[in-house]
Amino acid sequence: MYDWPAELTQSEALGELLALAHDGLHPQWVLVLVTAIGIACLRHLGALRWIFASGFAFGTMFVLAASSDEPWVNTVTRPWWNDQWRLIGLCVVPVAVLAGHGLAELQRHAATGVRALATKVGAGPPAVARIASTVLATGLVMTIFLVATEDLYLGRNVTRMRLAAPDGPVVSSLEADAMRVLADLVPDDQRVMTTAATARRGCTPWRASTRSRASTTPPGSGRTPSC
Repeated sequence: MYDWPAELTQSEALGELLALAHDGLHPQWVLVLVTAIGIACLRHLGALRWIFASGFAFGTMFVLAASSDEPWVNTVTRPWWNDQWRLIGLCVVPVAVLAGHGLAELQRHAATGVRALATKVGAGPPAVARIASTVLATGLVMTIFLVATEDLYLGRNVTRMRLAAPDGPVVSSLEADAMRVLADLVPDDQRVMTTAATARRGCTPWRASTRSRASTTPPGSGRTPSC
């Protein structure tokens, strides 16, 4: 089994994890903030509290795989090919849930504040004030979040993806052509999937179909798996 070598120091790996900026030029501070709020309010997450443990486990393995080639580290992370990219990718779901929870907590507190203000000034019937405060708080929190993240970091993410597909923005022209051909080749209601052998070598369905090596390997990783 191939072992992807460690490429970062422990400080770099931990910083990239905490700043949610793996292989990025800038931290995603707003996302970090709402995720931190979600973690701080974890007791309100109910049956989904376990999601934090999942993120902590995969985050820890990411730091280890990205910064160490010790045999015991390779043993622990071997089910994921000692691959920092796979491990940080598995942190996305916990972060998404925790960030969403953080936004929900912000909305809840904002709605409470607006409702208290409406009651103080006598702004209509309580039921109407409750609904209006909820709608207003939701719109306020989401607007601030969208503006602060510049449309959910869309431009930042497209720029990052373009490093792997210069004529993209997110897939190369060869990949786009291959997917158009697949649309003609594959019967209706059928799936296009890679094989177990190519999956072990890190190949995606369109990489396998195009026999291309240039698009899905992360830039700067030094990887050249073949399909």
